[in-house]
Amino acid sequence: MHELDLQPGDLQLFAGRFSMHRVTRIVGDTTRYIGLPTYVHDPYRMNRPYHSESIYGRATEMHRERANVLVDGLVD
Repeated sequence: MHELDLQPGDLQLFAGRFSMHRVTRIVGDTTRYIGLPTYVHDPYRMNRPYHSESIYGRATEMHRERANVLVDGLVD
């Protein structure tokens, strides 16, 4: 295991799904900012509106439009 000596204000980038990690409890008036960049090779793939709203606080019209497209490509 590799342990980092992180200090307040440090930026750490890692593949969370593939890296064992834990998050320290925030105390006092400290604010924690979290960025969740995601990358896919398929430019048409994006989150469902519910997921985007619950994680990022909003969803775009494009989220809603693409949520109506069925995975089999058929139109009901």
